[in-house]
Amino acid sequence: MRCNPVALALAGCCLVACGGVAREDFDERLAEALCEKYTSCGVSYEEDSCEQRLLSELIARVGLNARQGEPCASRMRYDESAAEKCLDKIRDTSCSQDPLSPRMLERGLGTSEECRFFFGTTADGEVCQSSGECGAQSACTSDVLDPSPSTCQPLSGEGPNDSPRHCAEGLLPIEGSCHKPLEQDQPCAHYRYEVCAQDLYCAQDTGVCQQPASKGAPCDEENRRCAWNLLCVNGTCKAPGRKGEACTPPSPTASGAPCQSELFCDAAPSEPGRCRELLAEDAGCRDSTECRQGLYCESSSPDSSGGTCKRYAGKGEDCSHRACDPLLYCSESSGTCKPQGHPGESCVAEPRACLFELTCTQGLCGGPDSATCP
Repeated sequence: MRCNPVALALAGCCLVACGGVAREDFDERLAEALCEKYTSCGVSYEEDSCEQRLLSELIARVGLNARQGEPCASRMRYDESAAEKCLDKIRDTSCSQDPLSPRMLERGLGTSEECRFFFGTTADGEVCQSSGECGAQSACTSDVLDPSPSTCQPLSGEGPNDSPRHCAEGLLPIEGSCHKPLEQDQPCAHYRYEVCAQDLYCAQDTGVCQQPASKGAPCDEENRRCAWNLLCVNGTCKAPGRKGEACTPPSPTASGAPCQSELFCDAAPSEPGRCRELLAEDAGCRDSTECRQGLYCESSSPDSSGGTCKRYAGKGEDCSHRACDPLLYCSESSGTCKPQGHPGESCVAEPRACLFELTCTQGLCGGPDSATCP
């Protein structure tokens, strides 16, 4: 049977989203890309549980769905093709490099130079609340919602300038100027912030930029860091424990020998144990880190298995004797779980009702200036 080339082309376009990823699909696609990398680099146990964890924890805080309530979201143009390139870049990173750089998270997902797919219409000099509202070569002087006015400004080139917070791609803000990151063995000790190139760090003992220690190399918490996907265990860089391997849970005085993400060490703190899969609902537990995603350890005790893995209460459910899902809060007035407030939403009755890192100011999450777009 002969194939219809037009039909094949259309089918292929659907499979790859015609070279882009729709905004409503981005968070899930980001979880897939990260967990593919975390699993292949030995950080996570398996991809499915990794995706569930990220979607309910990290991505719930920094993902695109978390930004839907921003008052100026309509001024942020989402570029599907650029978003696809961002995900490809995450997948293509080697295991020597953390796929989510601190700079990417600091600037905000979709607005950092390394991974930008939000392009706004706000002109330079005009008031903004986030860099996603500014043009491709500009950034908002503050990415955090606060009462002080911020404006879109061009990204700064190399050299001194009045606002080095937003430097052009490949540059870092270093003591009032935009500079190229310091390379290996360059002195860095006199700088107050991290100024070394990506995948390097400023070692306190030598005072120069150097690479993190590899697997099997000596390490310590102060001077010799391990690579991002390794742990410093008893002075040696080691990979997190896999299922069935020996482990030691951390204690207040020792870091222990932890397991891969989505696994836990089945032992009391500082005691030898084995890495095993997270526990199902109603299983006995020591703390919530032992329970599967969507569960927590009720009446837990760090000294014994006296707790039980229980399901978080969902939206509208009673929370008088049960914890709410981390994306919800327990309303004192109704005794039920409610969604946390977005910028500009009222928090008069319950000041703790606001989303992550938003404060209740003058009765509104984020303050009165966050309620409307400039």
